[in-house]
Amino acid sequence: MFKLSFFLIFVFAGLCFVVSSEDGSSSGSEASSGSSGAGTGTTKTPIEQLNSSIPDFVGDYQQKKSLVSTLVSNCDKRNEKSATAASRSLPTEVITKPPSSAVNLESLDFKNCTYVCKPPNNETTFMMHMPEGTVCDVNKKTCPESGPCPTPPIPAC
Repeated sequence: MFKLSFFLIFVFAGLCFVVSSEDGSSSGSEASSGSSGAGTGTTKTPIEQLNSSIPDFVGDYQQKKSLVSTLVSNCDKRNEKSATAASRSLPTEVITKPPSSAVNLESLDFKNCTYVCKPPNNETTFMMHMPEGTVCDVNKKTCPESGPCPTPPIPAC
């Protein structure tokens, strides 16, 4: 009788384990083994993020990295201009570098030569125009000072 009850407890415990495994919950080792290919951007390396978000007509990895750096610095410059006089520090205080803005790589719109900046401290995001001279299409057209990427002329018959 003792052997039968021990066997039944063992079977029920096994069934509970199988049911919990089928419902999608997993241990840490199972979760890390198969999720490297279909991430939403959080598990990608910086090279993968740049290569998937910025078209190849911009250039190689270094040129893409330089473009993103320029976009972030332009966001920071705009934030500095909008800073108020109340945020100035006293000469006796230690001056630290303010947090940097972020650029949403998914929002890069080369057709319209625009991108979205996210200022630090959860402020409202805003759209900016890409710098003049930024390559914006496969024909090596560049962004003007304002407005969308120039469209190539329609060939005449």
